Amino acid sequence: MEMKGDTFFENDDRIDSIYWEQLAAMDPADVCRRSLAGYNAEKRAYELRVLNDDLLIYPERKTIERVSRPANENDGEPGFNAVLVSVHYLLRAQDVPMAREYVTENELTDGSFFFKGPHALPGWKIEGRFGRDADGFAEKARLLGGAPVAFGDRAFEFLVLPRIRIVYVLWTADDEFPARSRILFDAAADKHFALDVLWAMCNLVTNKLLNI
Repeated sequence: MEMKGDTFFENDDRIDSIYWEQLAAMDPADVCRRSLAGYNAEKRAYELRVLNDDLLIYPERKTIERVSRPANENDGEPGFNAVLVSVHYLLRAQDVPMAREYVTENELTDGSFFFKGPHALPGWKIEGRFGRDADGFAEKARLLGGAPVAFGDRAFEFLVLPRIRIVYVLWTADDEFPARSRILFDAAADKHFALDVLWAMCNLVTNKLLNI
């Protein structure tokens, strides 16, 4: 099916109905093969894990539902970014394995042009919140299913979607240097998403880390 456009962003923070309609018209077997999602034929809904949330995505009803328990009392219901990322992933995911190699945003196709200014990655929020609290960063990351990896002072790998992993790296502040952070992507991530939706995915993960 030919897709129209590469962005979901709307003035009222809703994805356009056309994308729900395109998803509803797709063969669930093909969507599941590409995305590694499940499909509940009785409910006519896709089953997809997004970070720490098990979601049901209902194309005909144009809605999603969280069916897993929240990580804690602060783990709110999925919002705009979760809908955006989930629907876009089901529409565009490719039957391509993860590269098992991490790259910066500038190494993604056209990433050096896109991820700047208003689309800069939200790592600065991680620096501001956890720049002197590496243990707090680790606690929140583990609540979201993060696995420690050997980068920086602390780093955690997140399986955000069945075919997409990212890593958040933190260097804590000291008397000489300010805190720094970096978000790394599996090298195949841009095969599944337009860059604006990758940016939204990073905002989803970052907001979870800050708010749970």
